[in-house]
Amino acid sequence: MNADKPISSGPMMMLCAVFLILLAPGVCLAQESEAVAAGAEESLEEQADSVPDSEEIRSIVEAAVAQRIRPLVREIRRLEEQVWLHDILGGIGYIAGLAGVAFYFLGVRRREKSKGDRT
Repeated sequence: MNADKPISSGPMMMLCAVFLILLAPGVCLAQESEAVAAGAEESLEEQADSVPDSEEIRSIVEAAVAQRIRPLVREIRRLEEQVWLHDILGGIGYIAGLAGVAFYFLGVRRREKSKGDRT
């Protein structure tokens, strides 16, 4: 299984939908057996018509997943907005590194200039 692939796509989404569909018959079987025993075939036809199609299931699952991950996204954004010590030290190191490169090239230029003056 590819860990980079989001959970809301492809086979995983269909697996969730199938799982939801397989849970529903356990509840519906008792109702169907009572309806058949009572001779209410029309109610069975209405139940068959009310079974959600794959697009409805997909939208239900996506809404449920979005609702569950909303607090996680908020927490990640909050943590990204904070300034951490390692961010500050990293910035100072970056500036020191650029200054070091600049001083290196200034030193090379002075060294070449002083060699030209000697000859």
